[in-house]
Amino acid sequence: MSSLAAAVRDQRRILSEALGVPVAVVDVDVRPVLPVVVRERIARARVLRDTARWANRAAADERATAARMLAGEMGLALRDIGTILGVSHQRAHQLLARGGER
Repeated sequence: MSSLAAAVRDQRRILSEALGVPVAVVDVDVRPVLPVVVRERIARARVLRDTARWANRAAADERATAARMLAGEMGLALRDIGTILGVSHQRAHQLLARGGER
């Protein structure tokens, strides 16, 4: 089995020879034909990755909101906020600082 890069290289060379032009001017787009089951897995992985990205952003927003509530409404210190949220006091400070960003 050849690599995709080798397939591109070989096809560029063959086409340049057939057309009588330099390899540098030949552009080839290799698109592998994959079994349906593999394409489905790749598509599912993309959906899951996008869902995870969204969930991570939502979790970060919720954690920042909780940090602001702990600091503002309850008057807790950064170290206590960090302990409650399971992060360092430095991270708690960052969460409070980003509160105005969103």
